[in-house]
Amino acid sequence: MADIPSFASLRPPGIIGPMTDDWPVGRHITGYNHHHGSYGQGGVRLSGWQLNGGSWMVLPLKYSANWITFTREGLTLLADAFMLDITIDQRIIDAHPNQIADFPSWDHRFAGTPPIEELPDFAVARPVIDHFESRPDGFRLDARIGHQIYRFAMGDHLPRPDWAGSRGARMLGQGESVAGAFLPAHDCYLTL
Repeated sequence: MADIPSFASLRPPGIIGPMTDDWPVGRHITGYNHHHGSYGQGGVRLSGWQLNGGSWMVLPLKYSANWITFTREGLTLLADAFMLDITIDQRIIDAHPNQIADFPSWDHRFAGTPPIEELPDFAVARPVIDHFESRPDGFRLDARIGHQIYRFAMGDHLPRPDWAGSRGARMLGQGESVAGAFLPAHDCYLTL
């Protein structure tokens, strides 16, 4: 059992209320941020997805970018029309600098290390969420634009960096669950 809870407690006024798995389906992702709950000098680093340029869907899991993988899948019909070019790039969102060799990340901004900023510009791409499910051990969010699929996922079946405290893959504490943990919020400024 974890000594420190994995989830942050969020308080009104920013939180809209509980979220069902069907709420984000059909909405455009217009932003992603894994620094919610931060004041600019660190913080609990919660993940949030801005939907339709307005409200945010927040996972109040502390340091969530070290748990979440982002996969970009692309299909291109080749000129001869009989073959497809399929590209798949799956990486953890972020990892500690000493773990980058084993866990290349999409977005990395630790002081003293070169930044990595390769996540898509969701405000421009605006993929539509066509699948979302949350489970006790994680979640899966699929969004599409044309033949491009963007997938955010977390689960015990996916690789993740060792957690500094245990020196093993990070696990949720006894009784903790991602299912039902997502919350819609008015904006990205959260009260912990």
